[in-house]
Amino acid sequence: MKVVIGIDGGGTKSRAVLATPKGVILGQKLGKGSNHQTVGEANTEQVLRELLDPLLKQANDFDVEIGHVCFGLSGMDRPKDEEIFRRIIRKLLPKEVPYSLVNDTFLILRAGAPEGWGIGVVSGTGSNCVMIDQKGNRDWLGGLGYEFGDEGCGTEIGIDALRAAMRGQDGRGPKTQLTARIKSIYKLQRLDDLLDRITTDAKDPIAFSDLAPIVFAAADAEDPSAKQILVHAGNELALSVTTLAKRHFAVEEKIPIVLGGSIFQHGSHSAMRNTFVSKIKASFPNAFLLLLNSSPVHGGILLAFDQIGELTSRAKAVLRARLSDH
Repeated sequence: MKVVIGIDGGGTKSRAVLATPKGVILGQKLGKGSNHQTVGEANTEQVLRELLDPLLKQANDFDVEIGHVCFGLSGMDRPKDEEIFRRIIRKLLPKEVPYSLVNDTFLILRAGAPEGWGIGVVSGTGSNCVMIDQKGNRDWLGGLGYEFGDEGCGTEIGIDALRAAMRGQDGRGPKTQLTARIKSIYKLQRLDDLLDRITTDAKDPIAFSDLAPIVFAAADAEDPSAKQILVHAGNELALSVTTLAKRHFAVEEKIPIVLGGSIFQHGSHSAMRNTFVSKIKASFPNAFLLLLNSSPVHGGILLAFDQIGELTSRAKAVLRARLSDH
């Protein structure tokens, strides 16, 4: 019996699972973020080692052969990134074990698309958009960070929130609940004191993406500025999806579009999602949207089994149930 390991290496957390062709999970391990672009190559290596070593040992203890390992990693965006990750993997994985390496957004697409093809879009700390067509061809755009135009993510939503709050406070823009909400949540006397929480040597640091839930809460309370931020995010994510779709699919096709990431999955107000859906439907009326309802690591296991062809339909259903995201 050949087993596989699926690894979801995200920007803030990582997960690895050892699974059999019958859907039995022999072991799993959780870890910190493993994107070398943000944590550095040495830390990425350490995180992946802490994920892999226990599962390799468990496979040995169960006396099973590892047929494939799928690494779905945040930060796997460029040829240079691939070189770095492969250099790390060579240190961690026995030479005889085959593996594949993809951007982690492909895990979301594989886990959520009924037939394994379509478009996957993630909105979490960052945003990304990937495509696999019916022939297995792949394409993607984004994923390099908000500085490179990855809008519609938690980081960009948070930055827009802070800008709107400052402009509302000093009169350059309309007054907004965001000003008082940010000050209240972070116990600030002055809004600009938030600077102390986002500097490199901050004692109690926060990320811009931490402000995203405040935007959704303000939109729930009918704040116009917060709603406009979410509408903008929905427009930008839809632009990424339709750009990829126009490259590879016909307008009339029934394209599965899988949504993943904390912003899509946990955002309370509908403005972003409604805008996103309406923009896509305007260009691709038969596209259908699917919110990911299992862990992305499920996609890593499916991609690994795709390489060795030993996973039954029943096993797929069992794995989906056992790997529901908590």
